[in-house]
Amino acid sequence: MQTILSIVPRLPPAIDGVGDYAHLLSKALADRHGILTKFIACDPLKPIASEQGDLSAIQLPQRSRDSLLTILTRSGHIDTILLHYVGYGYARRGCPLWLVAALSKWKAAKSSRRLVIMFHEVYATSDRPWSSQFWTSPIQRQIAQDLADLGDIVITSNQLFANLIQELTNKHDGKIDILPIFSNVGENRSPLPLTERQPWLVTFGNSSLRQSIYTDSLDRLTRVCQQLDLRKIYDIGHNSSTIVRPVPGVKIHAMGTLSTAEISQIFSCAQVGFINYSIPYLAKSGIFAAYCAHQMLSVFDDRNLGVNIDGLEYNKHYLAIPGSDGIIDVNLAQTIANNAYQWYSQHSLRRVASRIADLLNQV
Repeated sequence: MQTILSIVPRLPPAIDGVGDYAHLLSKALADRHGILTKFIACDPLKPIASEQGDLSAIQLPQRSRDSLLTILTRSGHIDTILLHYVGYGYARRGCPLWLVAALSKWKAAKSSRRLVIMFHEVYATSDRPWSSQFWTSPIQRQIAQDLADLGDIVITSNQLFANLIQELTNKHDGKIDILPIFSNVGENRSPLPLTERQPWLVTFGNSSLRQSIYTDSLDRLTRVCQQLDLRKIYDIGHNSSTIVRPVPGVKIHAMGTLSTAEISQIFSCAQVGFINYSIPYLAKSGIFAAYCAHQMLSVFDDRNLGVNIDGLEYNKHYLAIPGSDGIIDVNLAQTIANNAYQWYSQHSLRRVASRIADLLNQV
């Protein structure tokens, strides 16, 4: 049975989308493909639960080249690493130079060693001099380039990230697998039609994204509830009670942080999921993936619209709420939900695990 090392920023019980993704992927790799995963969690400030269940994990005592190399040396019989990369997960300013140094030395020590990288992010940019990203972006870019050059196989979640990686190096030109993010909160294999569900809308995700819904998009949130006759909003996530704002004619339930099973149950009953997200990067959104996996109707404030990319088209896979005088086409709702569910099925957890298993067997 093959065993790999998976390097992640954090693992459950820490709230972390990348950690949840890696954990679910490891379970699917073990259950369906006989590939076992041993984790290295790199945030020394987020303790790993004493009872990890199906997780085999070591917590890095400090973020340094030598600390990581010590752990990697103790696992010397394992020659494949799957790195889940997002710069800010490994360094406060998004510049984990120590990570590149450790992986470079580990790989150079033995010719049979292989590195597979899932780029959840590539590098950050900013045109605002008062932002740290403005100053650290060149370093972040160089780190991403060094990792891409070091990696034997590179994976990412969307076409724009693949384009960025190809601009950094020609090593993987035309060979980058694009695997949109799967749902971290389950998948409904037998979803009900929207007409058989409750007249509920869901807001879900991190605090800043949800807060933008109740501030920047409150008028359009109100209109979608009115035009689709939605009577309840379930707000799910950290700080629910301080984020939500009154919506006329709608009862709001500030649910806070829920278990995966509880979230999946609400999603399976609700008709609509509201989301504020950059459309060109939609394939990397765990929120959108979760809505699609439960065949909900995803609705966006149309001020966020962008180009059609990653096989997604507006008013085909998600509903754009028009301006203040526009009418929402209710008749399209089920068709859009069906299209989104079909799009998601091409890269569900099972499909992604199967592809990554194939890639791991190639290295």
